Amino acid sequence: MKTLSLRSRLALIILVPLIVISIIAGYWRFTVARQTAEELFDRTLLASSLAIVAGTPIFFKAVYRGEDVRVVRLREAGEVDGITGISTVTVWQTFGARDRFVRDLAIRAILLMASLIATVAAVVWLGINFGLRPLTDLQRAISRRSSDELGEIKRPLPREVRGIVSTLNKLFGQLEKSIKARDDFISDAAHQLRNPIAGVLSMAEAVRSAPTTEESTKRTSELVDAARHASRLANQMLSYERASASVDSRQG
Repeated sequence: MKTLSLRSRLALIILVPLIVISIIAGYWRFTVARQTAEELFDRTLLASSLAIVAGTPIFFKAVYRGEDVRVVRLREAGEVDGITGISTVTVWQTFGARDRFVRDLAIRAILLMASLIATVAAVVWLGINFGLRPLTDLQRAISRRSSDELGEIKRPLPREVRGIVSTLNKLFGQLEKSIKARDDFISDAAHQLRNPIAGVLSMAEAVRSAPTTEESTKRTSELVDAARHASRLANQMLSYERASASVDSRQG
């Protein structure tokens, strides 16, 4: 499974809550826009009806010729030539204008929020890249090192990564110490085994050049003793090396 980079994780941690909040704010803005549109258009209907008669307005929804409409109705008692009666005025308006108004407000809000999110995302991405620059510089500095360059990393670092670099420096130090111990062991082994091996070689040549069988047998016995001595010495050195490596690993 592919692991996200630290840069991508930081961007997601910052941007995902921001996007969620923006969606909630956009829905709230759409709801407020709808309420505002209803109040505004109801006031328009009321003003139109009050221009004709006065009275208590009654708002309701209805269907006119298969289309949903918003209606305001006013009733007023009056008298003309001694005849009394109640006049009723009904004014209606389709929801299309209201929906277009709400849609325009919502689109403007969405565009504004989208531009804000895009701007914030760009600023966040630049900020993350700037904040992670010390890590990328550290990675490049380590990658430029040769295989035998095990010195401490000495460069200005943010406080958050000093612990990691300190542990890495300790690891470099232990590795350098182990390599030096190995080199010293190889050097000591070569020095310690040089004389016994030379002796074994000299005795082997002496066996080959022995003038008699008795002398050859004697020199062969001496050759075996010298080989055993060299073998014991090699085993002792290997045991010492294993013991040293075990102690170093426990200390590490």
